[in-house]
Amino acid sequence: MPDPTLSDAWEIARTEGNAYAIKDGVLTHSEYICGENVKQVALPKCKRDKVLKVTHEIPLAGHLGEQKIRQRIKYSLFWPEIKKDVKEFCQNCRQCRVRRAITYRDRIPIQPIVKPETPFEVWSVDCIDPLEPPSRRGHKFVICAVGVCMRLGRRHSRKKYYCENHLRRALEDFYSYRFP
Repeated sequence: MPDPTLSDAWEIARTEGNAYAIKDGVLTHSEYICGENVKQVALPKCKRDKVLKVTHEIPLAGHLGEQKIRQRIKYSLFWPEIKKDVKEFCQNCRQCRVRRAITYRDRIPIQPIVKPETPFEVWSVDCIDPLEPPSRRGHKFVICAVGVCMRLGRRHSRKKYYCENHLRRALEDFYSYRFP
C-alpha cells in the first residue's frame, strides 16, 4: 500500500522530476547539503519511528539535539515534515527532558511553604520509580512519605508500582505514631 504522505512526491517524480526521481522503483530526493548534491531515499511513514529511534536513542547516537539528528538523517533519507517529526520525537524523549537545560520559562517564583501546626496534619507522599538496577531483593520502587510538620520521613520499597500493601503499610505507620 503506497504511503499517502509521499503521494505528492511520487506524482512530482513522474511528471516534473526536479527534486524527486524514481530509480529502480525507489523514490529519491535530491538536495544540496553543504554545497554538495546529496541523493536521499524517500522514507515511508511506517519506517520513520524506527529511524528516529536509532538516530537518537542508541548509545552511539548520544541523544543529540533536533538539528544534529535532522542533519544525520538528511545525508541519506528524506520525508516531508522531517523537521516537525524530529522536533516532536526529541521533545518526547524522557532522558532528554530530564537532562535539558533549565530556561527562563521553566523558572517559577519561589513561594513560602506554610508549615502545619500539628504533627501528621500534612504528609508529602511520592513514589520514586523505577530504580535501576533493582535492589538485591528485586525492589524497583520506593514509596516515600514525609510528615511536613516534624519532617519525619518513612520509606517503603516495593517490587510493583501498584501494590495492595501500600495503603495497609502506610496506615500501620500512621497508627504507630498514634495517628487518630
